[in-house]
Amino acid sequence: MADLNKALSLKITPRPLAHRAMIAFKEENYVQATKDFFASVRLNPTQPETFHFLGLAIYHQGKIGEAIKVFEQTLRQKPELVECIRSLAHAYRELGDYDLALKHFTSALTINPNHVQSLQLRGSLLYHGGKPAEALPDFKACLALEPHNDVCQYMKGLSYAAVGQYFEAIKSNTKLMVQHQIHHHHAIFSNEHTKAMYLREYSRYLHSHLDSPFQDYSIGLDLDPIFKDRWVKSLPFQHFNYVEQPGLSPDIEDVEAISFEELSDDAQKLICKGAMVGPLTQYDADGFLPSKRVHLAMGLAAIDVAQHVKQFWKMPRSFKSVYGKRFTWRDVFNIAIRWRTIVDPEQPIMWLDMMPQTSFQAGYNTHMNLQRGQLFNMRFAKYFDVIFNLTKKMVVQHGLGKPEEKLINAIDKVDNCEQLLKVVKKIKMTTPIGPGFMVSTKIAGYKDSNKRLEGSIFALTGDVSGNVLFSLDTATTKKRTDQYYVELDYIWQSLTEEMKKAHGPIKESELERITNLILSMVYYFYNLMPLSRGSSVVAYTVAIGLVLAIGKEVTGKIPKGKVMDIEAILAGNHETFASLSRGWMNIQPTSLNLSSLPTVSKTFPSLRTMLEALNVGADSCQMCF
Repeated sequence: MADLNKALSLKITPRPLAHRAMIAFKEENYVQATKDFFASVRLNPTQPETFHFLGLAIYHQGKIGEAIKVFEQTLRQKPELVECIRSLAHAYRELGDYDLALKHFTSALTINPNHVQSLQLRGSLLYHGGKPAEALPDFKACLALEPHNDVCQYMKGLSYAAVGQYFEAIKSNTKLMVQHQIHHHHAIFSNEHTKAMYLREYSRYLHSHLDSPFQDYSIGLDLDPIFKDRWVKSLPFQHFNYVEQPGLSPDIEDVEAISFEELSDDAQKLICKGAMVGPLTQYDADGFLPSKRVHLAMGLAAIDVAQHVKQFWKMPRSFKSVYGKRFTWRDVFNIAIRWRTIVDPEQPIMWLDMMPQTSFQAGYNTHMNLQRGQLFNMRFAKYFDVIFNLTKKMVVQHGLGKPEEKLINAIDKVDNCEQLLKVVKKIKMTTPIGPGFMVSTKIAGYKDSNKRLEGSIFALTGDVSGNVLFSLDTATTKKRTDQYYVELDYIWQSLTEEMKKAHGPIKESELERITNLILSMVYYFYNLMPLSRGSSVVAYTVAIGLVLAIGKEVTGKIPKGKVMDIEAILAGNHETFASLSRGWMNIQPTSLNLSSLPTVSKTFPSLRTMLEALNVGADSCQMCF
């Protein structure tokens, strides 16, 4: 680096600039790398490889749109630069543009059909886009070229598990675990090896319950407590007293591939209706990849919620949950959780209060990075300024006691994390993990508006040389959960009472009050974050289902750039959140007659039938209905 700096001090030329940029790039100093790559191509614009790395440096700062423009400029110079085509595809995948990502991954493979990473990335796109069966050929081709590729081996097993082919899933997972022991003689496991161990056990469990009634088993109750705890925390599988799940029973067949026409008429009708409802849960924001499989699952879940709740409201005293107990708001959310869980077996969705009590008492942290070093999280980029300015105000209000006006002015003027850390350093605020600070929000209770519940935590840590971490966290502890459960119990009871008063169709005078209760319930659910993952889509699905249950339907999509859980966290109170949400939901009288639809829970009474529905999908609906 010293020699390069000396050479560039004498004469600035493209090649030394590109070399210095590459060193900065490898050191993850993407801002400096961008400056030098740009200076190099400005002096010599005919450097496609350097242009490509300029795009990558910009990409690694979370500026995906800008990176795409540079990749496209690179390809105008060298159309068959496979690495750049793959980078362009990956950038579109990160933006959530499934079609363009697939197009460019396929283009890269047309030029070089044996490019392992392109096969791996296209397979991953297909899987996360809700097409696990279509992803399998790419992972198999990847392994034919590179038999010890951990990622492709794991994703092959995961794809089989997603469609209910558990024998092949376990075989693939076991192969990965064995080959890792042979080729890696140390205790450090790859990420895929760790995940394969959990997936193998989970696949055995699911296979044994393919045809069981839902009341006969519960993931939260049945799985080993330490196993669950380490799985949701993504920790290596280390549990010396663990008793493995039984092997696959030969009496239980895997889920077979069937056609749409082989399903019952009731199943076909529900699939087509579910496919119309599910897309309402999709975020139109950078970083959120649409999945038809998720859409179908959550559409069916919303109808399932509506049918159960409507029955409950007809006879609230006698209607029971699937486990034969009093039907509560938690049973409503469990319906959506059941459907979301089967979409992707890699993602354990569990109630955090069903984890080992020692871990639950200590708390689980839902962590959302806003900025890490020089990388900004594109999912939350549009909220960054709002959160940053709110954080500055909270530092003044909660962290400084009675601050001097000079210090207040200094905080008001800062416009980035590094500057804010410098100011905070002067007042010696620290966190348990180093220099920086944490400030937390409070939200008013619904039952008692004077009561304050713990909200979210804004944390800024690190040094002032660019190595910063700015995050939004939710710490779900037992104490905090108990507080929120009081609110959710009260709102559910209030909603039930309102529905008792309503006779016949909901009047306009009643609609706002009832929808406010529905949206207030999901507001507290969003702020609580009581699930190991998936709280956001589960909450919005429940909202859609409850609206259907009152004889209305959501007709509006979530606005572009909006993320529901962040909206709930930043709303400040349930009234504001309900008002904003009602505006874009555009609730209208429903065209979906629940009483004329088959019952979801009777049509899909088992894990097998649910998986058959998701595997078939709704592509044939337009031809049949």
